Amino acid sequence: MNRKSVKEERLSDSKPQGGSERGKEQELNDFSKLPMTLTAEQIASILSISRTAAYKLMHTKGFPTIKFGYRMVVHRDRFLNWIDVHMGA
Repeated sequence: MNRKSVKEERLSDSKPQGGSERGKEQELNDFSKLPMTLTAEQIASILSISRTAAYKLMHTKGFPTIKFGYRMVVHRDRFLNWIDVHMGA
């Protein structure tokens, strides 16, 4: 009987279920499939920036961040509009 190492078990447990990582990336690039509100992690993935940079962006004046106490999200449509306005800026 082959036993997985602890590291191998953790890696297999952390893999997304029901699809590949690439499929998840493609889903984030298909804007019609984005959730209504986006997290810093999702914004980072969409813009190909770090999570830290996404949080800095979310604290920037003029960025459409919605704050609920310490939680921050961005409405999808306002985010897409912000991208359109700032393209080439």
